[in-house]
Amino acid sequence: MPRYVDHDARRRHIAATAAELVGTRGLEALTFRNVAEAAGSSTTVLTHYFTDKRDLLLSTFEAVAERSGARFDEVQRQGGGLRECLEALLPLDPGRQTEWRLLTCYWGMAVSDPNLARAQARHVRSAQRRIEALLRQHYGQVAGTEPEVVARRLVTLVHGLGAHSALDPDHWSPADQRRVLADELSSLGETGTMIG
Repeated sequence: MPRYVDHDARRRHIAATAAELVGTRGLEALTFRNVAEAAGSSTTVLTHYFTDKRDLLLSTFEAVAERSGARFDEVQRQGGGLRECLEALLPLDPGRQTEWRLLTCYWGMAVSDPNLARAQARHVRSAQRRIEALLRQHYGQVAGTEPEVVARRLVTLVHGLGAHSALDPDHWSPADQRRVLADELSSLGETGTMIG
């Protein structure tokens, strides 16, 4: 009897392997041969799932972006406040530092590739909507500012902290990232005390 292959699971495994390679060794490590070897597969299998290097990179980005959103949602489901939800997006552990290194590599390619840029914009807007919904649900008007504006500021802060940590991890420890985030949240005004 032929063996059943879960194609979605295999594609996710290959994308996760590629994300790890890029996050640890840089974009130049993203070759079908390197990814196939690391995934315990063959380049023939990779070409069955991905048309080219760009397709593979987009899939790795999508996998990382979806994991990030799922972490935010899970923290919120467990009763976490805005600070905890935002911390779920930051590179506060080795796995998430690897993800942020992949994201910074991806951004470099997205600058000149409209399709990659659209995927990035879609995920940024999704993060902004999550934050805005949390603000509207729990904090109403934040220091007299529209929640949309505050959500944009917070997305920008998270992306800045993530990128800086990926590029200069010794200067942006988890404690430093948390301190900057806490300072930003406290600057939101009188409701800032509720946001921790």
